[in-house]
Amino acid sequence: MSNNEKKVIESPFVFRTGMIIQCDNSDKNITIPSYLKMAYKGIIGPVQLHILDILYEYGYITRHTLSILMPNETNDDCKTAVRKLCNYGLLRKYHIEYSCENGFTRKTVDYYGLSSTGIQICKVKSGSGHLSATKALNSFFVHHADENSPPQEVLKILALNNFIATFYKQYKNHVVKMYKNVYIKKSNHFDNVRSIYILNSKELDFNILLVPIAVRRNAGWQRELTGNLQLIAPKLSDIVKEPVMKLMLILVEDNIMACEAEKVVRNCSELNNISVLYISDWAANRENILDNLLTVRRNNDYDIVRLSV
Repeated sequence: MSNNEKKVIESPFVFRTGMIIQCDNSDKNITIPSYLKMAYKGIIGPVQLHILDILYEYGYITRHTLSILMPNETNDDCKTAVRKLCNYGLLRKYHIEYSCENGFTRKTVDYYGLSSTGIQICKVKSGSGHLSATKALNSFFVHHADENSPPQEVLKILALNNFIATFYKQYKNHVVKMYKNVYIKKSNHFDNVRSIYILNSKELDFNILLVPIAVRRNAGWQRELTGNLQLIAPKLSDIVKEPVMKLMLILVEDNIMACEAEKVVRNCSELNNISVLYISDWAANRENILDNLLTVRRNNDYDIVRLSV
């Protein structure tokens, strides 16, 4: 592949040292009684309730990703609903700031998360917006991002959620089964695997088990990746009993990071009989994203490959 084809395109979710999370509407707050008044008066409408449910499941999300998850709503309707929820204090609007070499301060794309009150309301909210004790019991073990998540974790969540939304939009007809928020524990270590998919394949005699995970270039990321792979890989056979081709798809900031991550993968003995491919953040926004995966060769070069489904 030529050098021009391998030009690095910077992801909007790149991690940089010294990043600081800023909340743009921390002065907007709401009490549960105030929410109940709005819910019973119909001020909180179906579109806004849908957005709350999405944020409750996804943790942090950009408006671009949110629009993918709400195909029946126009961008203007979605934008208006998000703005109202931010003004009500149910959503927090964030950005991450960082300093450039020239001394200027830059910021990442805006993203959204539930406020602490918003999280508590969603735990006990029925589909109509009313409060329900049954809902609280059903959602007790669901994992959510919190307002104290460090920048690297937020960026992982944003990148992974963007991939998940785009992937499912494009390939949902090929998804045979899907697992959400799978908790994996070994000794005193545990991880929450956001999504696991079983895909059918036109060209294979068996299904594909796809596990997407995201990494960022924060300090110690190789060690973190090693720990995650060692934790997740041995447990896949316990989660899925049927014969499948196991594939871990690592979402990286750029193509060069795929080569860096491959050095970790080659030293992980737990990945025997498990294939590993990579995808950059930008490729995860393209059409047919499974046609834009990366495989890394022994000379630390890479090729673009297609996963047939």
